Formats: sequence, C-alpha cells, structure tokens
Amino acid sequence: MRLIGNNKKILVDMADLTTTDFYLIRTPQFSLSKLSDLNRHIQNGDIHSTKEMFKDDRFISSIYFSSRYFYSIALQWINNDEIGFDSMDRILISLYKYYCRICSRSTPYGLFAGYSVGEIVEDNSDFEFAKPRTTPFVRPDMLFIKRVKDKILKDNEDRDILYFPNNTLYRIGESLRYVNWDDQYNYEISEIEMNDLLDRILSSAKKGSTLSEISKLIEEQMPQADGTEIRDFIRSLLENNLIIDRLPPYLTSIEEPINEMNTYFEKVGIFDENLKNIAQVINLGNSEIDINKIESLAADYKIPEDDNTQLFQVDLKINFSKNKINKKILKTLIDRTSELSKLTGNYSDNRLLSFCESFTQRFGEREIPLSTALDPMLGIGYGLQTSGNVEDTPLVNDILFSYKHTNKKGVVVPPIIQLIIEKYIDHFSPHHFKPICISEKDLDQVTNVQEELIFHDDYCLFGELVSDSIEDLDNGNFKFVSKSPLPTAGMSNQLSRFAYYDQTLRNHMDRLIIKEGEDYIYAEIIHSPNDRTRNVLLRPNFYNYEIPYVSNSQTDLAQINVNDIMVTVRDNHIILRSELLNKEIRPRLSSSYNYGSSQLSVIRFLGDLQYHNKYKGFSWDWSVLDHRSYLPRIEYKEIILSEARWKLSQNVVSSRQELRGLLGTLAIPQYCIYKDYDNTLLLDIGNEVCLNIILSLIKKRDIFLFECFHHSSFIQNKKEKFTSEVIFPLVPTLRKSSAKDNIIDKMLDGKSIINDFFPGDEWTYFKFYCSHSTGDKVIREVIIPFIKQTKQKETQWFYLRYEDPEHHIRFRVKEHLTKKLIHSIKLLIAPLIETGYVFSYSIDTYQREVERYGSKNILLSERLFYYDSDAIAEYIELTKDGDEGTRWKAGIISIDMLMDNFEVDLKDRIDIFEKLYNIFLPEYVDLSQNGARKAFKISIEKELRMHKNFLDDSIRLKKYGTFDDFIVPFKNRTKRINSLTSLIRGNTSGNEEFIKLLQSYIHMSLNRLFFTKTRMHELVMYYFMYNTYKSIFYRNETKQRV
Repeated sequence: MRLIGNNKKILVDMADLTTTDFYLIRTPQFSLSKLSDLNRHIQNGDIHSTKEMFKDDRFISSIYFSSRYFYSIALQWINNDEIGFDSMDRILISLYKYYCRICSRSTPYGLFAGYSVGEIVEDNSDFEFAKPRTTPFVRPDMLFIKRVKDKILKDNEDRDILYFPNNTLYRIGESLRYVNWDDQYNYEISEIEMNDLLDRILSSAKKGSTLSEISKLIEEQMPQADGTEIRDFIRSLLENNLIIDRLPPYLTSIEEPINEMNTYFEKVGIFDENLKNIAQVINLGNSEIDINKIESLAADYKIPEDDNTQLFQVDLKINFSKNKINKKILKTLIDRTSELSKLTGNYSDNRLLSFCESFTQRFGEREIPLSTALDPMLGIGYGLQTSGNVEDTPLVNDILFSYKHTNKKGVVVPPIIQLIIEKYIDHFSPHHFKPICISEKDLDQVTNVQEELIFHDDYCLFGELVSDSIEDLDNGNFKFVSKSPLPTAGMSNQLSRFAYYDQTLRNHMDRLIIKEGEDYIYAEIIHSPNDRTRNVLLRPNFYNYEIPYVSNSQTDLAQINVNDIMVTVRDNHIILRSELLNKEIRPRLSSSYNYGSSQLSVIRFLGDLQYHNKYKGFSWDWSVLDHRSYLPRIEYKEIILSEARWKLSQNVVSSRQELRGLLGTLAIPQYCIYKDYDNTLLLDIGNEVCLNIILSLIKKRDIFLFECFHHSSFIQNKKEKFTSEVIFPLVPTLRKSSAKDNIIDKMLDGKSIINDFFPGDEWTYFKFYCSHSTGDKVIREVIIPFIKQTKQKETQWFYLRYEDPEHHIRFRVKEHLTKKLIHSIKLLIAPLIETGYVFSYSIDTYQREVERYGSKNILLSERLFYYDSDAIAEYIELTKDGDEGTRWKAGIISIDMLMDNFEVDLKDRIDIFEKLYNIFLPEYVDLSQNGARKAFKISIEKELRMHKNFLDDSIRLKKYGTFDDFIVPFKNRTKRINSLTSLIRGNTSGNEEFIKLLQSYIHMSLNRLFFTKTRMHELVMYYFMYNTYKSIFYRNETKQRV
C-alpha cells in the first residue's frame, strides 16, 4: 500500500483481472410477452382469459413448490366459474405477483426461473433455446429430510447409529462451554461442569459411539445406576446437544441426500420403505413432476396442506442449444470496472478493525484459541465496540479523521457526490428524466490518490445486459445494469449452488479455485442457520479442508475442529493457524448465506475475515442525497451504476384516483420495479391490480419504485422476449500470496522461555486504574518515588498505558511480591485513591510477549523497556507544567535518537515509518471513501507544512533549541542502551525482522509518552517522520549528483 500523502496517483490496471471461458445466465421460465398478455386481459377486465393463463401447468407447479397451502386455494379460485373480475381480489393479486415472478424476475427460485452455463467466445454472440427448454431438478426439502431422519432415529434407538461430540465444545478449566440450540435454532453458549464420566463419554465419542456403547460406559463408571437413570442421562446428552449424529445431508456433498441417508441406514440394519418411496418421487420428478404422488407422500407423514411444509425442493436449468457471448463485451466491462476502481479502495471491516484493536490491548501478540478469543465472557467477543475520549491534543485536533471513535461532527460527503451536487443538480427533476452520465474527466476530478489494490482469489461481474438485439450487443450498443459491486469478490458465492447439479459448471470452478499454498490452506466454513436455509446452501466443496460449526461434515480426514484454530494479530493482520497442521488457515464460505446476520460470532468472524483488507469493488452510494424523493439514473459509459428512483411516502394517497395523480406528477413511467431488499416486482401502473398493490404497500411504509429496462431484451424465442441476468467470473492474472513470511514458525519460536510470571514470581505486575489525564500523576507520584526507593539495586522495571477496557497504567517491576513491596506501593497510592484520582489497583500475571520480540531478544527488550521507561518518566517529571504541544515534539526527537542508537540507515527509516503509517491509517481514515481520504490528506499536509522547520531542525540538523533541557533524559538513555543495540540486531534473522522489532519499540515508546489518543498521535508522527526522512534522502541524492 502507498501513502495517502504521496502525490503520485496509483491506478491498478484491471487487466490484472481477466475473464474465464464461461459464464452463467439466469432467466425466468416465462417470457415478458406473456406478462404483457396478462396485463392486457386484466386491463380489459377479462377474468376468463386471465384464468386461462393461470391454468398453465408449469405456472401451477411453480406455485405448488413455493406454497402448498396457496396452491390448493389458487386451484379452487381458478376453477370456480362463479368468481368474476375484481382488481382488489386478494387471491387475484397474489396470483398476479406469482405470474409476474415467473415472467420478469431472473433470480432462480423453484420453477419460476433457472440458470444455464454459457461460453465466452471470440466469434459472435448467439442464443437459442433447446427442446425441452427447461430441466427440473427435484430433491427433498431439507426440513422434510430432518423430519424423516428424526422419525427413523426415534423408531430405531437401539441401532448402531454413531454419535459424536458437539463440534463447538471447548474446555475452560474444569468446565465445558459450547453452542447449544433449540428446535427453532436459537443459539446460546452453554456451560457445564466437567467430570470423569462426561470426559470418558466425550473422549470415546470422538471416533463415534453408539448409544449402547455409551450406556455400557456409564454402567462401568456408575455400577449403582439403574436402566432408567442411564437412559435419562443419555437423553440429557442428546437434548442438550452435547452429542450429535453425523447423518446426511451434508452441505458439501453432491450425492442425492435421500440416497445417501438410505445407504447409511442400511449399513446399520435399518430398512425404511418411506425412503425408497421418496427416492422414487425424486427420480420421476426429474422427468415429470407428479404433484399427486407428492401429496400422497405428505399424507403418509401426516403433513396437512395448511401446514405448508414443503416436501421437495426444485431447481430449474434453462436449456440452450446456443449460449455464447463475445469476449469483446466482457473486455469492455473489465475496462470500465478498472476505471471505476479510482473511486474506492481495499475493504476494511469495522468489526475486524475493532477486533484487532481489542485483541492487541488484551492479548498483545500472543496466540490464543479462537473459541476463547470470541467468547464474550472469556475473551473479547466479536462485533463489540470500544469508546474513545476527548482531551487536549493540539497535534491531532485539526486533522480530519474519518474514524475518531468519538461522536460525529458531520457527515463526510464523497467527492463524487459533491461533484454531482455542483455539476448535475438540474438532473434531479423527475420531469426531465435525464440520466447523469459521469465522464472520465469527472472521475479524474474527484480522484486524488488510489491505494494499491489487494485482490481476493476470484471475482465476478453480476448484472443485467440491456440491448435491443444480439447484433447491437456485439456492436457495443448495450448497457450493463450493475447489481452488485464492480467487481464482486468471490465468484463461488454466486455459482456454487448451481454447481451442485451441474457437472460442467463444477469442472469450470474446480479448475479456477485455488486449493492451498505452500504455508497456508483454505478451509470451507460448514454451517447452516436452519434446515430450510440448507436448500440453497448445498454445494460441492472445492477445498481440501472444512471447518464444520454447528453442522455436519462428511469426513473426519479433512476437518479442522474449531478447537484446533489459534488466532493472533500482527500489524493489524489477523492470522489463524491450525495447531495440528501447523499452517495458516484462510477461511472461505462458498455460498450465498448472509453470514453477517448469524447469531454465532465464530461464523460472522470467519465470514468477515475472508475479505478483510481485500478489494471488494465499487458500489454506488447516494450518501447525503439518499433521502430525496427522486434520484436520477447514474451512468458511466456502458455501466448503469444506479437506476432512477422515486420515493412514495406512507399514506400520501388513499385511493387509486389519487395514486394515478401522484404517479403522473412524479412522471413515473408505465413500467417500473418495486424493490424490497432482494425482492422485486415488475409493475404496470396502467393496471388496476398493480395500483392496488402499491396502495396496500404505502399504507404500511414508505416505498421505492425504480426504472425498468426489461423492454430492451436481446434473448428471444420467436417473438417472445426474455429478461436475464449474467454472472461473469473473473480471476487475477497474477495471484499473489499474502503469507506472512514464515510467521507460523516465528510464532512457535521461544517455547523454552518463561512466558508467564504469576504473583510471587520474579516479576511483579501492578495495574493502576485511573483517567487518561491522571496517568501522568500516577507516574510522578507513585512509580517514580517507588523506583527511587530501589534505585541503588538497579531494579528493572517498565510501564505502559492501556485500555482494558478502562484506562490504566501497567507497571512491571523485577522483584518478588513481598509484604514490603506491597506496603511501599500502598503508601504511595493511598492519597490518590482517597482523592479519587485512582479508582482501584490490582496485581496481575505478567505475560511476556515472546512471540512479538523473539526468544533471543525478550530479555534484552525488557532491559530496553526499562531504560526507555526511566527516560520518559524523567521527561514527564521535568515537564509537569508543560503543554501538550511540546510532548509530541519531544516524541519526535526521542524516536529519531532511537534510530540513531540502532544505526538505522535512511532507506530503512523511510520503510519503517511508511509501514507504521499504513498500519495505523485504516483505524482513523475510511480508505474506501475518496472524500475521507482527500480531506485527511489536505489537513495532515497542512500540519506538516506548519511544523516543517521544527522537523528539519531536530531530525536533519540535530538542533533542538528550547528542547535541549527537556531531552536530557533521552540523551542519558542513549548512553545506557548502546550496549544493547548491536546485541539485539545480531539476534534477528535478517533486516525485515529487525525492522519489525524496531516498529514495536517505537510504538511502545510513544505509548509511554502520550496520556491520550496515543495511536492517533502516532499516525500523524509517523507521517511526519516518513516525509522528513524521505526529504533528507532526496536532498542527499541531489547533493551527490551535483
């Protein structure tokens, strides 16, 4: 990543992303022409013709697989000749919505719409439907499978079904914690006390145990227990989900679930005729769907129609004899995507940024079990936020940070929106209906600097191609309505569901997806929030490993149990490691599951992590203009970034007549689309049924209508036009590894060094809880006097400032905990407690950060911390009446001296402070927003110019002026650490490790110096020092050339 302050523009060429040789097209089963026919019949009040259209077997079957309950109601309504036309008839309205769905919405769902795999070719685009035009794929509904399975298990408790421990179990001391759930899949973390019997049962069940084996084990351990007590105990294990079966269906198996289940049961001697009956319906359904046979099966399981339980899930493949798109079209879209990348940057999830900060504060660079880290009681949880504070901080007060962790003073308007306000405001009248066409010049005007984009493994472009004909499409006369970010990270999220059925698509994806690297592995997250959702989560597994969590996986060989996953944070990078494999884990979730809504922190965390610090593409955001009642279309060349939108406020009208008047006033076109999150409905506002739909909606809430492009459809069958959506997979041409340079080996370094010092050991560790501004008072009136008492012994000590979550001073002294030591501290701290300056204090365990500083350097580092703490404490004592405007300047001088002490050359200094700046930058600046980046750059450059003379004098010329007296402690530190610097450098394996070590020393030194907003100060100081060292370097280069 390059610095925001660098004047050079960086634009990653999207030639780094390339097309593949295939794509996916999605289209409804019926044409738009059929919907036009229906609209005409409704406008004419022709109930007979309307019902005739509804009688189409394909349409009726589509309704059945959507709602068995409404299917029976619809049939009665359709076949009742006494029912006349009534545009307010609720059944007619529901049938109209369904018919609209099967004609106009491309999202695959049941028999309403389907998919097909096409080719990317050098020659002309071409489309032609095959016969038969559709192929249905029928399989049991996952909730129905659950009912079938539960019934079989209940009837066969004595059979050899294997049970395993809940895969979320983890041990804390003498207790077990795990994720438990009820029948509705409401999750909670449960805790039970471990005992020898439970330990034996769970250990035995790791390889699978039958209930009879568990019963025998209990008999051996508890001979006095009778049969009833044993059965009750086992039932308790099952009801509390401590042990679970691993029966099919499996989320990443491509086998038919019923056949897989039947095979399993037959192996243990269970032969169920109902399973065979279900399999027969499936085999028949894939060629000819027989609703009567399905209903007969429902009767066998006593499932009434009004229960609305679906017995089968059906998906649809659209058959084409010709299905290919010219490569030039995709090349154009990639070029436009490249040009738009100027407007955004790499994605940093706020939840993960908060996690990094909280983890570092709590655990430093230690590696701990993931389950512990994410446990809200034992660790830091996930999604939790920390609050900041406001104090006198002159250096950072005038710099415009996006993220201050304080209350917002105002909304940062993205530059592209500001440009639209200034240049295109006349487009915001619905009567003109003029799209805003952003130009390349506009992009250049609002783009200042672009960070280097870090690519995900793969991407896709997802949207609607709008063109009047195939010839126009190939000639470049088309628009692309973007329906997700450009490009969208993770092609498998969009495609894997269809690869479950489609061998051709499966082969394409398997060829493109990276399986693992030299030092890391990819692992598929296996989780489903409930049984019904499983219907759209079945998919192949394209990776060699799986992480099952509250879900089953079909094999033990490639499973990574959550207890095997360790986590640490290094330089704001989150690293997962498998203890068993000793490799970095990169999680992947190759499904469309919205993991962000999961109740489980592990799933949200792993889902977020797969995209962290990666480029996620550009999405249009109206920002401060989003509230407007009319928003025009936004175009960039061939790309439609945002459709025109009209807002209808709740209860603004109460009748069809008033509604017609409002729609005319707003100049809403006859055909428009109603959107409610992912649900869309094509409306014809000349149709009374559609008007009644709108009226019913605005009685409940504000609604939004969007312009429609269905009139321009290039896919035709004779005279019928079909709407469609396309998904174009993209992959980086050069896939770079972001492995952290053998970091796994480094984390394992130094296991022989003592890590933890408990009270009474060689080191004693105090925490003094106080406000930020009182921290200096604790240093002056407690720590310094205490150290003076032990000065003659040259006792090692050091301190840090921390939030955990309350602010406190961490004071570590290399002395055993004795009554005398406690008494000394108590005498010094008592006055501050009495006056309320210190809230409390405690003694804790000192956990060395061996992973961070290395086993060879941890002892030398502690001595360096001692000398540094001594110097900064002396500085704080000298400047107790000074202002904060001098403190950061002293920090600049102190760190520059430290660089001199370690004899760091100019190039390495530039590298050190550039890296530090980029590590801290995402905490305070929203890099995805150009406006935020630009505002920050302008303000920090202004501060840099203001202090340029001081920086040049103190760093280049070593002229300290009025600071001479204040920096005496740092000069004394230089004398003391000279004996350490060469030893520390000699103990590192190379320059890169040495630089990382120096970065930690710099950060910790400044932590000791500032009493508030330390990291914010650091960000600005790192920017100052980077620019100053770079200026000195170029000055020296110029002198050498002259």
